[in-house]
Amino acid sequence: MSKTEVLATNFLGAGVGHRDGRELVDLILAHYDHFDSRYKGLQPLKRVYVPEAREESEE
Repeated sequence: MSKTEVLATNFLGAGVGHRDGRELVDLILAHYDHFDSRYKGLQPLKRVYVPEAREESEE
């Protein structure tokens, strides 16, 4: 389950539909850097970089 799906699932318990919850999470993640600090304090997130596995080339 992706990070977006986990957050969207948490919104389901708050009465937000699955599709609406997923869209809300996508919007939050897309625009979080532009939020005012007081709103970032309500939902603190930390950016994490995950390296992708390199594909092995056939030689």
